[in-house]
Amino acid sequence: MSACSGGRSRWGLIADPYSDIADPTQRAMSAHGLLEERLTECGSASLQAIVEAAVRVVAPERYRVPPESLSGLLWFGSALAGPGAAAYVNARWGDPVHRWARALDWLHEVTATEACEQVLAASAAVTRLASVGVEGADGTLARLKLYFRLDGQLRLAALGISAEQLAALGEFIGIMFDAGSIPATGLLVCLGVDTLGRFVDVKLDICGHCLALQPRAAAARLRRLSDSFGLALDPLDAMRIGHLTNLAFVGCGVTWSGETRVKTYLKGHGRNEH
Repeated sequence: MSACSGGRSRWGLIADPYSDIADPTQRAMSAHGLLEERLTECGSASLQAIVEAAVRVVAPERYRVPPESLSGLLWFGSALAGPGAAAYVNARWGDPVHRWARALDWLHEVTATEACEQVLAASAAVTRLASVGVEGADGTLARLKLYFRLDGQLRLAALGISAEQLAALGEFIGIMFDAGSIPATGLLVCLGVDTLGRFVDVKLDICGHCLALQPRAAAARLRRLSDSFGLALDPLDAMRIGHLTNLAFVGCGVTWSGETRVKTYLKGHGRNEH
């Protein structure tokens, strides 16, 4: 569920459609074979060339071996109302040093990169790329996503983010951690780039499993987020944490246009991977 400043909220689905296939090669082939059908169904067929490039460049077949394959190759996302789709490609293949290089090669192929290449290249030294994504309904207006975990300090101010946006992210972290802490692997950073190669948003996702909150405590934290950011988010009613679902991630994103959004990611019981 995504709740944005201004009171708007929307639901969506994200899934690996073949997570039940044990063989990693067959799982990857099955998901890749579904790509065109899923994007077309969601009114986003024009995203296919960008996603195909990500699969070919970021996740070359020669690198698809365990343990990275345990997370699958492709995940699909779609809104429950209106057009729009997303596809996320696992980038954790081969030597971590070369993952960012492949991601930059992908960006070179599908968009201009002059505006962001220097910052992304510098980020590679202190981060571990996890995945890349493509979101939108129109390929010319798509958002290209880069997800990574931190190995060192990353200065978000270097991205051109405003002091107000930095404060919003800091407030989000303060509410969710509440003087606690999580391992570095529990924080996922996402940078969004448009088709002109410009940074357009940044999001921080916190692993719900790593927060180790009881359902009532998780709901209380989310209510604090809702109150703090003025969002239309009712965690007790919408999430049913601990009954039907677990809290997978909580994210806060800010856009360069000034919008703040909070996202809650839910998963069925029995899945704690991140």
